[in-house]
Amino acid sequence: MDQLLAIVLVALLSIAAIVALLTVLEALFPRIVADGQQMANALSKRSFWFGLLNTLFLGIIAIVCIAISENGAGIFVIPALFVLGVGAAGIAFGLSALARIVGTRLLPQQSSSLKQMLGGATAMTLACLVPFVGWFGLLPLLAFWGGGGVALGVYRRWRPIKKG
Repeated sequence: MDQLLAIVLVALLSIAAIVALLTVLEALFPRIVADGQQMANALSKRSFWFGLLNTLFLGIIAIVCIAISENGAGIFVIPALFVLGVGAAGIAFGLSALARIVGTRLLPQQSSSLKQMLGGATAMTLACLVPFVGWFGLLPLLAFWGGGGVALGVYRRWRPIKKG
């Protein structure tokens, strides 16, 4: 019984930590999250495919660096960790942007953007906890879609993107 209580407590604390992370990212980096939200909302298919390709590209780079480091050049672990960190940051910002979209759609009458963000982040987190469908379907979909939206938002600063 103690183990069940510990598992439930860890799960609840994890949910609270994820919701807090998404909310804090939006509070500290509103421009990045807003750009990601705009791109993910306006160009959803392009955002998804751009996120998928970026994730594959960064994953391949990390795997190559790790393979090289295992063959004697251990210094290549540092670029692998950097690439994985950049990818994880992009996905986290993307999930924050999607939490804003979900919160706005679920709670349109709320005047507080904090309540919308908390509602969207909580709904997304709980939905991703559904066995199999959430783990292997919804979470990758949201990660690619949001990460691609943020990447397109950052890319848009350098070069305008045509809608379509």
